[in-house]
Order: sequence, then structure tokens, then C-alpha cells
Amino acid sequence: MSGVRAAVTAAVERAGVVAVIRIKDPSRLRAVVDALAEGGLTALEVTMTVPGAVQLIAELAPTMPDGFLLG
Repeated sequence: MSGVRAAVTAAVERAGVVAVIRIKDPSRLRAVVDALAEGGLTALEVTMTVPGAVQLIAELAPTMPDGFLLG
């Protein structure tokens, strides 16, 4: 396992819970991510069923706190 992959795996294990987000309205993604983060979650998965998921992840990721996992 590569160093980066091992580090991500360890971070997910430390988080203990990964929220999986599947929504039809991509304009609501930011609010959902913010609410989950405020609730203490630090690992979130946006599924590819969310319209424009890759672009949304690319836009959100740089705005998340250090150590936050979003993919």
C-alpha cells in the first residue's frame, strides 16, 4: 500500500464513521456537508450519483478544515 493510501486509510479508521451523501439536488451539497461537519463528522463520501459530483468535490475540498476527508 502506498504511503498516501495508507495515510488516508488510517484517517478513515480514526474517523470511525464515513457519511455517504446521495442527493438529487447538487445545490444542497454544501449545506449538507457543512451540517455533517458541524455535527463532528470528519469523513464524507459524495457518491457519483450526485449530479456533477467530481466537480462539486473539487470545489468543496479546498474549503474544508485540515484533516477533513472528502471524496
